[in-house]
Amino acid sequence: MTSAPIPVERPWVQRLYDRSPVPPWAAALGAAFLASVIFLGAFWISGRLALLAAQPIESAFRDLRISLVCIVLIAYLPAASWYVARGARRNTVALLPLIEADANERRRLAERAGHYSPRRMRSAGLIGLAIAVLAPLFVDRSLMTYDPRVWSPEMLGSRATSWLVGWWGGQFVVTVLTESSRLSELASRLREVDLFDLQPLTPFTRQGLIHALLAIGSLSIFTLFLVEGGFGPIVVMLGAADAVLAGLGLLLPLRGVHRKIRAAKQERLALCRTELRRAHDAMAASADEDAMRRVADLLTYRRYLERVREWPFDVSTLVRFAIYLLIPLLSWAGGALVERGVDRLLD
Repeated sequence: MTSAPIPVERPWVQRLYDRSPVPPWAAALGAAFLASVIFLGAFWISGRLALLAAQPIESAFRDLRISLVCIVLIAYLPAASWYVARGARRNTVALLPLIEADANERRRLAERAGHYSPRRMRSAGLIGLAIAVLAPLFVDRSLMTYDPRVWSPEMLGSRATSWLVGWWGGQFVVTVLTESSRLSELASRLREVDLFDLQPLTPFTRQGLIHALLAIGSLSIFTLFLVEGGFGPIVVMLGAADAVLAGLGLLLPLRGVHRKIRAAKQERLALCRTELRRAHDAMAASADEDAMRRVADLLTYRRYLERVREWPFDVSTLVRFAIYLLIPLLSWAGGALVERGVDRLLD
């Protein structure tokens, strides 16, 4: 992956969250609740809810449930992008003392998080929108699904909200990949890597875990679609894409520092082998006790170097990532309860 282009501006939604008097998660939750109330209120006032309740088929409220899940995703994805940018900014600042750069360059690196090329963001949104438009084909292969003349009001609502999910989803993906690329590139500026203490490199891992958690969060919401018949293929497709994004979001920020650690490790192993050869020759020539201790010390040092992990995370990081992966399963298990609750509310 090449370095991200020079950032142009901060997306307008992130600027709104910057000015929000409440945390973005609370603002997103409030927006989702308010939008759901307005959406359902419009159907109640128009009499559509009563008409749907009178229908004998179980799937009468299907499109309304789809719309409500999409509304949650529409609120979640821009807020998740804001948290990606905030994490990137904080972790970049934590790494600045370790890199080679003057004051102006450090300021630029700290401020570029959350700033993206508008053209790239629009392209990502359009790609996500195209995917959302094509998604109904996985449920109904009939081209009638694209004929607005047969759309009911609730079907129009589900279509429109799913398109917005595609738009914001595409931009969320680009946000994660851009910040991952920037952080990976930052590793090339590290002065040196201390193989005896990898703790200063934890900001790389911390950002990767933020990406993974937020990607899996969207996957958890997607699993609510499993309660609807025929949505299995869509959920599997989007779930696989989200799982890949979570994995890439975890590993891509670490790619640069992984190369840095591996290079430092190989350099020191090569030096150790050279010194070990010299010490061995000296010991063979004189059988001196100091030469024998020197060989023993170098062998111990070599064993230590060989055990140094080349990725800046440990078992606890993998455990946390595994726990994150359980979140969609819990969401899927509760999907039936959510469906019943929504049906009772709509009844």
